[in-house]
Amino acid sequence: MTASVRSRVSVFAGVVLVISGYAVVEVMNVDPTHRYGVTLHVVRGGGIFPGAVVDYRGQAVGRVRSVTAGPDDVTVALSLDSRRRVPADVTATITSLSALGEQYVSLQPRTDAPDGGPRLVDRAVLGLDRTAEGLETAALLGDTQRLLTSIRPADLRVVVNELATAFAGTGPQLREILRGSTALLDELRSAEPATVDLLAAGRTVLTSAVGHRADFATFSASLADLSARLRDADPTFRSLLATAPGVVGQVAEVLTRDASGVGLLLGNLAAGAQIGAVRVPALQAFTRALPYAASRTSAAMHDGAVWATAYFDDRDPVCTYTGGGPLKSPLDPAVGPPVLTGRCTQLSSRMLQRGADAAPHAPDYTSAASVAVQAAGDPVVVAPDGTAVRLGWDGGQRALLGDASWAAILAAGAGR
Repeated sequence: MTASVRSRVSVFAGVVLVISGYAVVEVMNVDPTHRYGVTLHVVRGGGIFPGAVVDYRGQAVGRVRSVTAGPDDVTVALSLDSRRRVPADVTATITSLSALGEQYVSLQPRTDAPDGGPRLVDRAVLGLDRTAEGLETAALLGDTQRLLTSIRPADLRVVVNELATAFAGTGPQLREILRGSTALLDELRSAEPATVDLLAAGRTVLTSAVGHRADFATFSASLADLSARLRDADPTFRSLLATAPGVVGQVAEVLTRDASGVGLLLGNLAAGAQIGAVRVPALQAFTRALPYAASRTSAAMHDGAVWATAYFDDRDPVCTYTGGGPLKSPLDPAVGPPVLTGRCTQLSSRMLQRGADAAPHAPDYTSAASVAVQAAGDPVVVAPDGTAVRLGWDGGQRALLGDASWAAILAAGAGR
């Protein structure tokens, strides 16, 4: 062999080695410099073999290095490329590429995180709880064949004929159903945001209801107790409804017989209500002072006697009342008009201020107009809202007793 031939053979061998290395590293995805091992434990091998592809989300990430059968399971050793990122939280399934394709190992993440979490490391072990055997194509085809052979052609012919008879002439109706379904789907699609908001609001309502479940239980118990009480009181209600017509008839008879007296009674009640309305401030002051007076009275009565103490003030000025004209002698029996504007001219922190001006009254009416007796004899009062009310007149008594109807209030209980 000449030198030229030897050189050509050497060049050819080098090219073959380079091509073989490229095929091993790139085509077969075998790179001994970037590899790490992972072990799988499966119940059955499912036809897996050494050299099979290891796939993660559609990308080849390694090869099966060896398959070893044990007494309880099958151990599959994987050789993975460290340049491909595979998360640690994965499941391994042995499946087939197609009906006639070879088996391979498919790794699938168990979380929805974008990066899948921590990476799978060297010498990691995936136990039986994280491995599964995919559906074998041969077994699927065999089950399908058994299903088809179990169907009798005569029975299938009957079913097809019946379906043809049932749907004969229903083309327009089916077309309308499909159109309506399309319109319904379009409406549902357009209402998707509102539906999502409704579901979110429903979740809020249900959460609130769960938080108030104790209140619902209390309400249900109370409602049950009320229902039981109403059931027990049913005879009483029935008796009341049975006797109500007679009672109503008797009341109607009384009102018909004594219509004039009832009218006068209602008028007097209205007049009394008007008098009370005018004197609301005085009644309020009386109710505030009553507890103090009662406590002081009880304190003065002890040891079988009534104890009283008199204080004489010789340091403060004597109250002089003005505004009501000359003072009348207490011994004078003549009746004069009431003094409504009298007031005390001297002011002292130790002296009790008295007089008409100090009487309790609402801020919006004056003491002169609060109770005014006119020369004609009709008592006119001013209510707290400023409305003038003529007692014995506005309640309807004037229609029965004339202009002096207010006087009937004084003699209402004297006779019939």
